[in-house]
Amino acid sequence: LEGGNAAASRAINDGAKILVGPLFSTATAGAQSIADQANIKMLSLSNNPEVAGGNTYIVGNTFLSSADRLVQYGLSRGLRNFAVVYPQGVEGETARNAVLSATRARGADVVASESYSVSVAGIESAAGPAAAALNATGANAIILTDGPTGGLVFMADALRSNGVSEIQAQYLGMQQWDASPEALAEPSLQGGVFVAPDPGLIAQFEGRYRNAYGESPPPVAVVAYDAIAAVGALVAEARSAGGSPFSDARITQSSGFAGAGGAFRFLPGGLNQRSLAVIEVRGAQAIVTERAAQGFAAFGN
Repeated sequence: LEGGNAAASRAINDGAKILVGPLFSTATAGAQSIADQANIKMLSLSNNPEVAGGNTYIVGNTFLSSADRLVQYGLSRGLRNFAVVYPQGVEGETARNAVLSATRARGADVVASESYSVSVAGIESAAGPAAAALNATGANAIILTDGPTGGLVFMADALRSNGVSEIQAQYLGMQQWDASPEALAEPSLQGGVFVAPDPGLIAQFEGRYRNAYGESPPPVAVVAYDAIAAVGALVAEARSAGGSPFSDARITQSSGFAGAGGAFRFLPGGLNQRSLAVIEVRGAQAIVTERAAQGFAAFGN
């Protein structure tokens, strides 16, 4: 908290008209009071919806964007009966709530919601009852919110072993399964899909970064690039059309911005919406089946 507060104070005292950062939600919370007092907008690199609002817009990809893209994809494939399977704890519950919000917004149904403790014993004890509930409710799209470093692989396999067939229900993932070769090779995940920033666009960004700096970019570089790209676009638009570059109306313009991994836009209330790619696991490979839109006319509402 104190670090974000101090950094925001220094930046504003030095004449900053908009703040980019901090990275973490705790530092963002510390900077918010300073930004609000000065009526300065802040593009936080955090992905935590809890710190969005007021003068703060978050740039990081949220579970809300991932859930919305998955529901949009499922509906386009005729899948309407969604289930969400998530690890117990704040992160899992946040992901579950994002799925509930996305299905409500798009007119789909969540027919089952099952949680588990991230441990071998926890998954083993939860898998049987969860599988029975998924089968009983006719779920045909199962959103797995966990990632490869958590219980994803074990729960995906346990549900299949307990009778949830791939013919009945497709797995949909909210985190990047390709972060782990073991996840991509997992038999139960073959034919499943997950959403992520467009790999092709990310590869282009990484190539430009290596050419400029002689090394691969850290993960946060993509989010930081998007924030700076938004600032540049806002300033250019104000120079061309007049008005304040950092007004709420201009920041939340529906056309959004071109990001390193796909189009994104800020929403009233400080959240963001991102265009994400749909990636299928096929033969232990991650195959892009739907590219991320580079504009919101193609992406839709």
